[in-house]
Amino acid sequence: MTDNNVIEEIRVRLDIVDVISDYTDLKKAGSNYKALCPFHSEKTPSFMVSPQKQIFHCFGCGAGGDIFSFIMKYENVSFPEALRTLAQRAGVELRQSRKYRGRDTDDLYRIHAEATEFYLSNLAGHRGAQEYLEQRGLSKEVIGMFRLGYSPSQSQALYRLLKDNGYPDHLIEKSGLVKFPEKGSPYDMFRGRIMFPITDVNNRVVAFGARALDVKPRSSVPKYINSPETPIFRKGLLLYGLDVAHKNIRQKGYAMVMEGYMDVIVCHQYGFTNAVAPLGTALTEGQMKKLRAYAKKVLLVFDGDDAGLRAARRSLPIIYATGMQAKVMFLPEGYDPDSFLREKGPEEFRKLFPHAKGLVDFYLGLGGDRVEIIRELIEVVAGIRDGILRGQIVNDIATKTSIPDVYLVEEIQKHLKRSKAPLTTAKRNQPLLPEEVLLAIAFARPEYAREIIPRLSENDIEKNIVKNIFLKVKKFGGIPALNSMNGLFDEEEISHITALTIRTGFDEDKVEDIIRDCIRKLKSRRLHKDMSDLELNIKIADASGDVATLNDLLSRKQKLLQEARSEGIL
Repeated sequence: MTDNNVIEEIRVRLDIVDVISDYTDLKKAGSNYKALCPFHSEKTPSFMVSPQKQIFHCFGCGAGGDIFSFIMKYENVSFPEALRTLAQRAGVELRQSRKYRGRDTDDLYRIHAEATEFYLSNLAGHRGAQEYLEQRGLSKEVIGMFRLGYSPSQSQALYRLLKDNGYPDHLIEKSGLVKFPEKGSPYDMFRGRIMFPITDVNNRVVAFGARALDVKPRSSVPKYINSPETPIFRKGLLLYGLDVAHKNIRQKGYAMVMEGYMDVIVCHQYGFTNAVAPLGTALTEGQMKKLRAYAKKVLLVFDGDDAGLRAARRSLPIIYATGMQAKVMFLPEGYDPDSFLREKGPEEFRKLFPHAKGLVDFYLGLGGDRVEIIRELIEVVAGIRDGILRGQIVNDIATKTSIPDVYLVEEIQKHLKRSKAPLTTAKRNQPLLPEEVLLAIAFARPEYAREIIPRLSENDIEKNIVKNIFLKVKKFGGIPALNSMNGLFDEEEISHITALTIRTGFDEDKVEDIIRDCIRKLKSRRLHKDMSDLELNIKIADASGDVATLNDLLSRKQKLLQEARSEGIL
């Protein structure tokens, strides 16, 4: 297949509604689907998907495009990466093409793949690192599953390998795996550490977590460090272990979220194969959106100390604000999932599950000022977008606190008024100009572009952004395919195109009538503008006593009136 044929084959096999419904809850809205936008926070759905036109557009933040655009924006990846993701989903075989090869990103993936193999080989040859993992009770199978490795203590071991394999310094530095100080020689970021590869859901290593093998008391050496963010790694969008756990999360209907890499690995070893963890930080909205593609429920597993309580209080508002639900399971004091499972075993771990607390029970069980605790809970409830779920939780709070639900609803409304107002939908309600309707038809039905584009003039177009789109289409010589738009239009122009295309609904049998009506409106607007300009000039000529100019302008006005009458405009 040629590259264009591959793209078209993917487009034919995948429906945009099916693809996007894996990332957000779509609901039927006439001939389209709507949802809360996955790209910005909102309480009223402004995100629209057109199955007929196979595009999406958010009338709140302006994001828009096709399935490729959606994956690029949601996953924060380049077009070649989105192409690979969707090709895999569609079962379409990709052939390497220079046109779609990334510039630096492909090399960064290769650097991380080579680093992973390098660390694996060093683990095999380092008895001390092997003994550490054995002492932690890890089996060879789970070590292989998570591709654990070891970084040698030499300062340039990885750097020399990458240089020998032909990678230039600027790419090695961009990978984050080697430091380049202003003075002195480059040195490896990770030295003398157990290495935890961090992968995306496509099983590509994009970063590393690393634990020091030998941490002495009062040592200034941090126990854990992570890769810095790079063009292929944003820690707020990834979860450790999701590449291994995502199928089991979907199967079980919920994800277990804990704090540490070792916690996740040991959970998988003992059969809890839906365990994941954030990357050394608190949970983020981006991570929850990733999880939401596989399940709508989360079991938070935290240590039963003050730090665990704080982590739960930080996590619950984010989980519920992204359309998910959660329970919190605390371990006995002094234990984390790793130590508990190794000491007490999986059966005792399972016995803790029935004691997990839901949202209301968790907050009502907290110590401190009861009014302030309930107020904090109400803030979480106010962030819930699902009205039915919000109502259920309000009823639960009312039952367990004896506070009438009417007061709770009143407090929620106060909180919503105090919070940031949702983005305006004024743009969606503004009537489209005739030139916008014509361009929308041209993009939705490219076979009409030959009829529309020659009949438009840049002087007919009022909005600069619409004028820019028209001029680019004219120069291109027709309507480009959606996958070609990124090279022709900027992000704001693509957003305007998808907005126009989704907003313009028209009877397929009356397209030509709509085109004629829009052309007539443009002529009318042009004639009225010309008439207005003439009348102003007539007043100026009359006031200055310029009889010759005045007579000429009056003659031109008469001709313009005749033209308008013949067109049926006046």
